[in-house]
Amino acid sequence: MLLKRIEPELPVSLLLYGGYQAAERQMAAFYERIPEWNEFPISILEGKAREISSFSHRDILGSLMGLGLKREKIGDILIDETVKIIVSDDVAQYILFHLEKIGNRNIQVDYYTRVLTAPERKQKIIRDTVVSLRLDTICAVAFGISRSSAVKLIQQQRVFVNYEMIDNVSHILKGGDILSAKGYGKAEFDQVTGKSRKDRYIIVMKKYI
Repeated sequence: MLLKRIEPELPVSLLLYGGYQAAERQMAAFYERIPEWNEFPISILEGKAREISSFSHRDILGSLMGLGLKREKIGDILIDETVKIIVSDDVAQYILFHLEKIGNRNIQVDYYTRVLTAPERKQKIIRDTVVSLRLDTICAVAFGISRSSAVKLIQQQRVFVNYEMIDNVSHILKGGDILSAKGYGKAEFDQVTGKSRKDRYIIVMKKYI
């Protein structure tokens, strides 16, 4: 988000890519000639194991970090029938040779050679009414916590709007904003559909599950 904000001031062009369209963690390319997608130094690895659906993002990331890797070398981690791990090229071979377990279960890792598409995100639709569109109010609805708890999260700098940390509880959200809180997950503030008889905003949110 910060890079996109300063892009008009850059002396070269900017392209962001993370192994597939709409990737959350992306690599930035600064260029004068538009690069091809395959010029990005990105590798996609695929892990196969028993009961893959029981693996969490935290399990997999923890095992990768346990190999001594830096977080910025690791992109998105996707879990469906297999695990897809997007990494910087320079650590791909290291992971292939050393990642043998996730937790206490064996995993086999190889290169993923097909085109990777964005997975369908499971969402829970939340409809509620709120007095205002302030960050603390919306945060409380999104994560099912009290407003005072939401205020503490924001003041502790654990809340992000569109991937940028916001510590102002009065920050006003708009439709399409992505809200995340460390330890609570992520949600999209979808839209305001109107006002109730008590003049409260009727809102719709999509909580990622």
